[in-house]
Amino acid sequence: MLRISGLLSQLSIDRLNIVGELYINSKSMASIDDGMEGDSSPLEIAKKRFSSNAIEAFVYILDFLLVSRDSKQEAKVISDNAISYIEMLKKTVSEVPGFVKQSMDEGVYNKFEQANHKLAELKEDDLATNLLFCKRAIFE
Repeated sequence: MLRISGLLSQLSIDRLNIVGELYINSKSMASIDDGMEGDSSPLEIAKKRFSSNAIEAFVYILDFLLVSRDSKQEAKVISDNAISYIEMLKKTVSEVPGFVKQSMDEGVYNKFEQANHKLAELKEDDLATNLLFCKRAIFE
């Protein structure tokens, strides 16, 4: 849970960095090519870091959902935290101007399917729906 919280915090910082770079670029009189290679500009670096952290947070959330639930109380804690994490991730991603949806690799897809299957078994329909919307915010 701590790793997910840390990644979500980092995503918020990355989002602010992206917005700041966009603001600086919009106010700058510099041409589009300011001497930096395309992928080495501060904006592109921030976007790549944000995308990477968003995917990593999504995978950690999937791992969190796949944790066994030994009691009803434990299941409720996992569900409540997972919904909170998913909503924060989805909101943060949706607030990044020009976020480019990423390709989902097979490993992440398989983990997503496992989590969906587990949520269906547990009749966690709201959680499954939120997870799907989060996936659609990040991935193509």
